[in-house]
Amino acid sequence: MSLPASLDRKLFSGDDLGLKLRSLFPKVKIIVTTHLNNNYWLINILKMVKPDGLILKNELTFQSLTNGVLNVLNGIPFYSSPVLKLIRQHISNDFDLDDIDRKMLYHLSLGTKTKELPEVVDLSLSGIESRKRRLNQIFNNEKKTNKALLKLAKENGFL
Repeated sequence: MSLPASLDRKLFSGDDLGLKLRSLFPKVKIIVTTHLNNNYWLINILKMVKPDGLILKNELTFQSLTNGVLNVLNGIPFYSSPVLKLIRQHISNDFDLDDIDRKMLYHLSLGTKTKELPEVVDLSLSGIESRKRRLNQIFNNEKKTNKALLKLAKENGFL
């Protein structure tokens, strides 16, 4: 995912490469290996690239790669344990978070202040405050603090 940009500056990441491969070769099988162990980025990879396999590099062994390739070639998706856990968490909860909600949570987790979010999220400050109130309700955040919200989001696999 953290590939350098292409010389022609048309592809900026592994995400872009995966999307380009999918558009040029719709039947291509894609296995992503990444060092990113952040649920926000893993969800983005799964949603955008829709890989047939996703393996975290810290779990990558010759055997796991071999099993992954064989499974994918036989039409069986292959995901490493943390990715499967993340997928199960998202399937089993009733939370309906969109990309903006996830982006807000991600940037808050990086230490971005609420008043700075309009610089990275395409919403006004009042729109962000409204979404934060909704996120506090969704996660049943009684304390209403960013710290408590981020803790709950992490526990539920969104960070």
